[in-house]
Amino acid sequence: MKFKVQLKLPENPAHQDINSHSEERIFSTHQGIDSAELRSLARDTVHLVASGCETAGAKDVSHVKVFIEHSSGFLHADTVSGNGEITIGGRDGKDIKRFRLVMNAVIFGLSEQSIRTATERALDAVQAQYHLTREQAPENKQ
Repeated sequence: MKFKVQLKLPENPAHQDINSHSEERIFSTHQGIDSAELRSLARDTVHLVASGCETAGAKDVSHVKVFIEHSSGFLHADTVSGNGEITIGGRDGKDIKRFRLVMNAVIFGLSEQSIRTATERALDAVQAQYHLTREQAPENKQ
């Protein structure tokens, strides 16, 4: 499921080239995934989205974050501009076979479509690397 985020910023030329993209996916795996591997998956997701945006020509990868929710815990991972470190936190749970991943990126100097493309490529790569199956996300009820 994709959520379009529209930032309503005051008229400021410095903000004209800031774009964002959010995406939600639900993944499952037959063999299960433990907490250490899930932390690696979170780190790899943030890294691949950020590096994909840089490769596409972003002037600044302002903030990339991922939130992973599952039946016995949650994780969050993020990186901010000027800092090559990826911070990971949350509450580890038991081995899991299904989880929800929400990814958000705020990028300076890259179109929304380019951010979306980099994100989709990164999530597809993580899905293949960790042998995940993508499930259909439930529709939002408003």
